[in-house]
Amino acid sequence: MSQTADLGRQITTATWSAYVARSEAPQPAGYVGRTPMWSREEVTLWQTDSAAWKAHQRGTI
Repeated sequence: MSQTADLGRQITTATWSAYVARSEAPQPAGYVGRTPMWSREEVTLWQTDSAAWKAHQRGTI
């Protein structure tokens, strides 16, 4: 999640996992085995538009 630091507050693995579990994260671009992978572009777009990300930046999540 290091690329998220470029756009503001960094997302921890635990926070990202919670977004995924609540279907608040974008769909994975693909999988390596059973591990989901996201593209930088999708995460960047999500950060631009996501209510969850905006709440994260405000510190309310």
